[in-house]
Amino acid sequence: MLAILSLLLCSFKFHTALSASLDSQELGVYYDGNVTTPFEYLRGTIIIPGSPMPSLREQFVYYYFGLAKQQLQAGVIVVFCGNKDGCWDNTIGAGYSFYAELSSQGRVAGGEKVAILPGEAAEVTVIQSGTFLSVNITKLSDGKDSYFDIYGANDGGLTDVISGVVMQYPSLQLNVCEDYPTEAFVVSNIIAAETGGSVVNDVAFTLDGKANNTCGGNIAIGTNGKNLQIFGKK
Repeated sequence: MLAILSLLLCSFKFHTALSASLDSQELGVYYDGNVTTPFEYLRGTIIIPGSPMPSLREQFVYYYFGLAKQQLQAGVIVVFCGNKDGCWDNTIGAGYSFYAELSSQGRVAGGEKVAILPGEAAEVTVIQSGTFLSVNITKLSDGKDSYFDIYGANDGGLTDVISGVVMQYPSLQLNVCEDYPTEAFVVSNIIAAETGGSVVNDVAFTLDGKANNTCGGNIAIGTNGKNLQIFGKK
C-alpha cells in the first residue's frame, strides 16, 4: 500500500468506463521473480495494433505491461475506447490512448492520458529504487508522454512482470470477438533487471490462470521472454 496514493493525478475505476451492465474477459501472462531481489527496472517497447481499428461498439479493451506484487501493480495501460463520444467522461477520445498507471487494492490512479494511432510505438520504463517508484511511457513519434513518480513508497519492492489484455463490453453484445483488433499488441525488447542491476536472462512468462477469453486469443512468447505478441482473438 502506498501512503501517498491519494496525491496522484487522477482516479477512476475500469468498471465505470462505459456502462452499468458489462461483461468482461481477459488473457494474461506473468513472470514470478525473486521476492528477495525485487526488480530495479523494467523496460520495453510497445507497438499498438495496426489498422484497421475495431468497429466502435461500446467496447472497452485495454492492454497492460508492468510490474506487480500481490494487489499492487505499476505499469502502462493502452486503452481502446469503443464509444464514438469518448470514454471516462470524455477524457479520452474514441480509439487508442495510453497512460502510466498505479493500482492498489481496487484503487486506480495514473498519469496523463495520451492519444496514439494504430501501428505507433512507445517506450516504457518502470523504475523502483528503495522507496522511489516511477513509471514513464513516451510515444516515439512526437515525444508525448505519461508518467508518475512516487517518493515514500513502502511496498517492499515489486517482484512480478505482467502483461495481457482485458475487454469489457455490454452484457447483451453479440459477436464480441469483433470487438478486438485483428493484429497483435506487441511488447518488444523487454529488459527486466533485479536489485543491483542483474538482468534476467530468461523472462519465463507463463499464463496467469485467470484466462476466460472466448475468442481464441493467445499470447505468443518470444525467445527468452524478450518479446510478446498479444492477440485478443484468433
